[in-house]
Amino acid sequence: MMDRRGSSAILCLLTAGLLILSFLMIYDYGMYSLAVQQIESGLQASLSSVLAGYDPDMMRELGLFALERSPGLSAMGKDYLQGNLQSPCPLLRMNVEDYQLAYEPADDLRQKSIVDRQIQQLETYEGWLSFGADLLAFLEIHPFPCEPGATGLRITEAEEPKAEGYSLWQLLCPWPVQGWAKHRLNPVEPGTVEEEHLFPAAATAASDQENQEGSPAWLAGTVGEGETLSRWAGELKARLAAGLKAGRERLLRSSFIMEQMDYMTAKAERQRCFSRCEAEYILWGEALDWDNVRQTALRLLLFRMVLHSAYAFSQNPAAEPSLRLGTAVAKGFANAKADVEALFRGEKISALPGQAKYRLSYKDHLRLFLLMQPAEAQLGRLQDLLEANLRYWGHDIPDGQSILESFFTKIRASTVVRVSLWPIGSFILKRQGEMGYDAPFAMVWP
Repeated sequence: MMDRRGSSAILCLLTAGLLILSFLMIYDYGMYSLAVQQIESGLQASLSSVLAGYDPDMMRELGLFALERSPGLSAMGKDYLQGNLQSPCPLLRMNVEDYQLAYEPADDLRQKSIVDRQIQQLETYEGWLSFGADLLAFLEIHPFPCEPGATGLRITEAEEPKAEGYSLWQLLCPWPVQGWAKHRLNPVEPGTVEEEHLFPAAATAASDQENQEGSPAWLAGTVGEGETLSRWAGELKARLAAGLKAGRERLLRSSFIMEQMDYMTAKAERQRCFSRCEAEYILWGEALDWDNVRQTALRLLLFRMVLHSAYAFSQNPAAEPSLRLGTAVAKGFANAKADVEALFRGEKISALPGQAKYRLSYKDHLRLFLLMQPAEAQLGRLQDLLEANLRYWGHDIPDGQSILESFFTKIRASTVVRVSLWPIGSFILKRQGEMGYDAPFAMVWP
């Protein structure tokens, strides 16, 4: 009987020991899982605290998320992680032994991911794809003659300036209108990126030096005798087709530029290095803002003249080709001149002659030009403006170093945490995490 009782007691003790051991194993596994979860969540929280130190000027003025490298960020992230590893259980202790931050290579600045969704609205994304396709179809349906011959276009008289806005002649004049102060776009240097413009730059031929630049006679010489419009129409179709083929990225970047950069008719006052005409600089790259205004006015005139002349040429019932073409070009110039002056007054005009589906503003036309601009020139000048504004906001970067090289948009963190857990003892856990913003489009030429 005593043997049976002793065996039962031993069996009960063994069972109790196994139950206690099982409980401790389950408890320790639970504590281990809790430690792993707490370290991982704490690591993400520490990354969030580091990312919260983004540059406020970049975010406020340009809508760009950009993190500037700082020696104190790693220490701040480590302290934040340690603060998130406090356990209410006295049997579990965690201590951060190492914390390292790694920054993504500074190859570009990236826009907030939320902007990707904001820009891809019907009006700004699918709407521009639809308009671009319709514009291309318009040029195909109303082609300008390939060899038009002489048109005899004469522009002999400049109208008086209108009180509510600038006249075409004021906009094409090499000297700013009254009340406009020229601003040199320092420290940006023009000509850093070579490109072929959508239309040739406004220049006076050597044989026409007696004609004042911006005058009616000069403009008539610039427009040429008809074959120039034909060449521009072909160039316009080629650039437009290439821009539409580039698709989403080109559209998103042009939308960003027009939403975040200043331009001639913009109403908002921004804390920028340049007083105005940032978008125009990206397009034409002139050192003086008024020169960029002139280039914009000329190219708007040529663009609208191509559309109006092509439409008038296809609608004119005159049988004699030279008369038909001359009339079309004359009408095209008159309508284009009215369009340009209306655009600079801040008005919207009918996008395509003979159609009322689209109405475009000055801002919309700049966006269309950006869509047709080569990416290398566009990105190079965009970086020029970003650098100039960053320096204007007080970022001190050594000479010879690009200011953009010190900004990042994504960080990775690796940490080593020593965990003390009774009764297992002390052991090491290593974890990695990353956080940042992805780009809806590239902002640096590769």
